[in-house]
Amino acid sequence: MLAFSTDETARILDTTTAAVKSGLQRARARLDELEPKPEELLEPADQRARALLDGYIAAFERSDAALLEQVLRTDATLEATPFRDWRSGRAMCIRMLDAYVLGTPGDWRMIVTTANGQPSAVVYHRDADGALRAAGVVVLAPTAAGVSRVIKFHDSALVATFGFPDVLAH
Repeated sequence: MLAFSTDETARILDTTTAAVKSGLQRARARLDELEPKPEELLEPADQRARALLDGYIAAFERSDAALLEQVLRTDATLEATPFRDWRSGRAMCIRMLDAYVLGTPGDWRMIVTTANGQPSAVVYHRDADGALRAAGVVVLAPTAAGVSRVIKFHDSALVATFGFPDVLAH
């Protein structure tokens, strides 16, 4: 429970403080199991990392959920800031993206970059007037088994920080 103490969370959930602490310990341990170890992550210059990034970009630009399935690991997580919601598991991630995000071919355009030492892309989304406008940055955590984590930063100002324009020419 974000922003609540264990005592407050226990009262809200009608349980004990010990049960809340135990649940948090199990959750942290499970997250540690799922998070790839630093040595498992591919370097941005690795051809496999670039292939995964290219596949992710192609999936969005083509609105192709089946291609996303080839790129994401079965235990992939999907996060989007500033939202607190996240998805875990390839099937859940793809179902959500396909239903609410992918849209139609041509709605998205992404340009390869690097952020935080990871393969990334600046993101553009087609607006109602047909212009491709800056929509933020996506950062991937690639491993030999596929992308383990995707974080989308929904801040259009970040695109300029990476040296790209606010609007892409057609």
